[in-house]
Amino acid sequence: MATENTPQQTGKPKVIIIDRKFKPEDLRIPRNQSYVRDLGQCFKIYQKWGYDIIWVDTGIDAMKALRTYLKDVKSIIVEAHVPGGGLTIARLIRFRPECRQIPVFLMSQQMIDSDIKAAKHLGVIDVMLRPFKEIQVLEERLKKNSALYGQIAAETAKIDPKTHIVRELEKITNLPAMPTVYNQIQELSHDPDSTTEEYSEIIELDPAITAQMLRLCNSSAFSFSRKITNVGDAVNLLGLQTVIDFVRTLSVVGAFKGKATAFDSVNFWKHCIAVGVVTKLLAENPELGGKLKIKGEDPFLAGMVHDIGKQVLGHFFNDMFIMVLEEMKSGKTMFDCENDVLGITHENVGEGLALKWQLPDNLIQIIGHHHTPLLDSPDMVHLVHISDVFCKCNGYSFGERSKEFTYSENTLKRLGIDQDGLNAKVKEMENSVRTQVNDTFSAIFS
Repeated sequence: MATENTPQQTGKPKVIIIDRKFKPEDLRIPRNQSYVRDLGQCFKIYQKWGYDIIWVDTGIDAMKALRTYLKDVKSIIVEAHVPGGGLTIARLIRFRPECRQIPVFLMSQQMIDSDIKAAKHLGVIDVMLRPFKEIQVLEERLKKNSALYGQIAAETAKIDPKTHIVRELEKITNLPAMPTVYNQIQELSHDPDSTTEEYSEIIELDPAITAQMLRLCNSSAFSFSRKITNVGDAVNLLGLQTVIDFVRTLSVVGAFKGKATAFDSVNFWKHCIAVGVVTKLLAENPELGGKLKIKGEDPFLAGMVHDIGKQVLGHFFNDMFIMVLEEMKSGKTMFDCENDVLGITHENVGEGLALKWQLPDNLIQIIGHHHTPLLDSPDMVHLVHISDVFCKCNGYSFGERSKEFTYSENTLKRLGIDQDGLNAKVKEMENSVRTQVNDTFSAIFS
């Protein structure tokens, strides 16, 4: 029997079975003997079909096996109670566009009806309740549902990866929606006859966002000559577009009011605020921002929302995301650990969420490419990338310990500057950044 430790024959069909492994002493317990017998039936069926069996006992190892043997994997069976959570692992597999053709089966001895319904809603093709009594019945069930999923996969094969992720996000029943004020502002923005008074009236209907916005306007990050005391005042002094961008920023923050248990939300938002502050300072720098085409875009908003995909991972893939944080203790970046552990990154998920929320196109590109800017990416993507790297090297890293982060070659080429030269310029902002980050954090979260 092939396992994950046995060399696999390329091109031979494979099944990944995600389930805990037993030590010899475990088999002395009667209930474990029954459990292993059920697992053995699955092995026999797939061996009969000529499959290699890749047996792993954690979600991390399953993702590594998928990365290695993706083209050959024809089926996945997940035990509901493995480390990382069977439902979480199944949802993660379904999220990955390159895995859309692989049927996922869930098995368990203890699953209530609501769990079974949830599993099928997120894309599990069948939930098999143990014990398995007859191997022939189990074989027919696996064969029938694999064929059924093959038809489903064929129908969705032409869906592009971004749309696929958006569709998977829509399966999350408690995914946050943008606040009503945001949707009303968006609707008003499409009306060429709308007035500033109408915008002010809509914003003032949300007292929480109004209070946050006024505190933000009066923080050191924006340093206006006099105190702003109402929405109309803010519109007159800052301009309508800036006020709209503030509402968008605060709407994104407010959408995830609950604390993602996988990480410290205070440090998360401090990182995002720091990136927003640095992006704003870079945009105002004539030697950097002056070279880039960023007129009409709000750099603070761009920096604030860049990592929103991490909130999705922290809320809805909590068990697996904790494994990402554990993997980071080796010194690797979160982005690399997400690829290694999850096979999908916060860029991918965040971009899908931005599309679902119908955020502006420039923000979608920032969220989806701040780690991987292309040479022809919009200039604000490059600014946010620089800010993100700078913040990670200067105490606003959100869990990443290394200080040896490097800028993208595409960004350096776009700016016509080398790494040392860019470091020298952004280093000059360090003291100003710390003051503004603390003040801005207090303004938004007090």
